[in-house]
Amino acid sequence: MIRYILQRISYFLLALILGLSIVSLTAGGCIVGLFQNELFFETEIEKNETALIALVDNASADAAEKAGLPSDAFKGAVSEKNFTIISTPLARNFKYNYNTDFSDSTGLLDAFVSQLGAYANNYSLELTGDEINGYAALAVDYVSEALSGSDTKNVFPIHLSQSSGIMYATVSSVILIIATVVALELLNRGRHRKYNYIGMGIMTGGYILIIMPQAIKLTDFLNQYRYCVLDEYNAIVRGCTEMLLNVCTFIGIIVTVAGLVMLLINYSYYIKKAQKVKLAKKMEERIKGDYMNEIPQQRIQRDKQGEFEKDVMKIDFDE
Repeated sequence: MIRYILQRISYFLLALILGLSIVSLTAGGCIVGLFQNELFFETEIEKNETALIALVDNASADAAEKAGLPSDAFKGAVSEKNFTIISTPLARNFKYNYNTDFSDSTGLLDAFVSQLGAYANNYSLELTGDEINGYAALAVDYVSEALSGSDTKNVFPIHLSQSSGIMYATVSSVILIIATVVALELLNRGRHRKYNYIGMGIMTGGYILIIMPQAIKLTDFLNQYRYCVLDEYNAIVRGCTEMLLNVCTFIGIIVTVAGLVMLLINYSYYIKKAQKVKLAKKMEERIKGDYMNEIPQQRIQRDKQGEFEKDVMKIDFDE
């Protein structure tokens, strides 16, 4: 009895280890896969496009006032059409944990030169080419100061995706998953019931992947925690983290369904097996019953045959 209980406890512990390993593998894979993808950051940066463009316009307005120009002289230099001059380097800096610096951005400089030249033509401002270039360079410096800094460096989830620890955790998770499956195979001696515990482990991992992200959202941790000093950058990283949690939840649903399907298939196997055993017992009982019914008839036939033989022996064939 004690041995049976210890076996079951060991099976459940292995199933729990399997589930936790699936969580670790999924979380690690998602963190590395998402936070090491420039397109992932660009997508989230584009969602905050309006706020970033407003930040550029405010900074360029300060530069215009400093230069003695109307405050809207540079307004519209960065818009939806050319927003990539901001989003592309910003996404790259987030991905590689670099400091952000737009002071040498030729794309931004060209945008301000073009905008100020068009503004001068529209409002009849007498500006030479050198003056336009100089004012545009001043606007670039102001915008660079507003957008630059170490906000894109050492951001926690991005730094985590590049650490050796996440790699070790992911590799360890794969090893543990293989080890637990092999252990359940050996302990159950290849019997079909191993799939019960494998399915339970998979479902456990799926449940955690569903519940954990929702619990983080309910605690409002994402809104309270500051990843960056600049509000616009903080919103970008928070959006990326929310996307990470959503992906983990989606994968958790798939994993849970997979574990449930495995349990249902295993349950179906045992139902069919029980039906076969029940049918075999019925056939056995029927054969036994038929055999037991045939014995008295065989005895009667033997008795009749014996009497017949006796009667035949009494006949005198010489008469």
